[in-house]
Amino acid sequence: MWRPRICQAVEAHGQAGDLARATGNSHTEASTWNNLGRARFKQGRFEEAVVAHTRAWEMFRSTGDRHRAATTRNNLGRALRETGRPREALAAHASARAVFEEVGDPERLATTWNDSGLALAALGRYDEAVAAHLRAVRAYADLDDRHRQAVAANDLGSTLLSAGRRAEAVAAHRQALRLYKGLADHYGEEETRELLTAAGQVTGATGGGQPVAGRPGDAVIRDASGEAGSP
Repeated sequence: MWRPRICQAVEAHGQAGDLARATGNSHTEASTWNNLGRARFKQGRFEEAVVAHTRAWEMFRSTGDRHRAATTRNNLGRALRETGRPREALAAHASARAVFEEVGDPERLATTWNDSGLALAALGRYDEAVAAHLRAVRAYADLDDRHRQAVAANDLGSTLLSAGRRAEAVAAHRQALRLYKGLADHYGEEETRELLTAAGQVTGATGGGQPVAGRPGDAVIRDASGEAGSP
């Protein structure tokens, strides 16, 4: 069902962009380019997403809207990462993060940290990637945004697994599973169980189970959620 809706969204964004151009509303046109980029990203058409987000970023900059430009630049970074350009993605996330730090937007700041972690992991810079994901998990916990905290915890787990830190990866995914269960997000639960399976962890109906080795991962996650010291 979601594919037809995305196709409809693409068509609607195109029509909105045409109207904005016809009326000379550059800010609205920039918004439609950004929305089109997000829709193309969901379709897996990442090169087209890069084109759309780049256009949106340039237009927001021309209007002087630094905040929306930064949001779009971060979206551009995600698309760049998916097209195999993690260095450019990392630069985009860093640029956006600087603006969010300056204007005091903690939610989007947390998002740039998590996206930076994904770009760093794509570059094989796993220690830096883990640190970035941990900052995102902690920030979302402080914001009481449990859904995004779960997403960041799963991204952390995937990065830890890529780094060969299997026990810590399992602990991260277990935290995400607890969060999703608390939110009654069954899709998130199922996705997390698949990640746990990939990490070599078998869970029961309650999401329990033990890490495959040791307990260091639990300490990492406690630190990230603010329940024990800080890294």
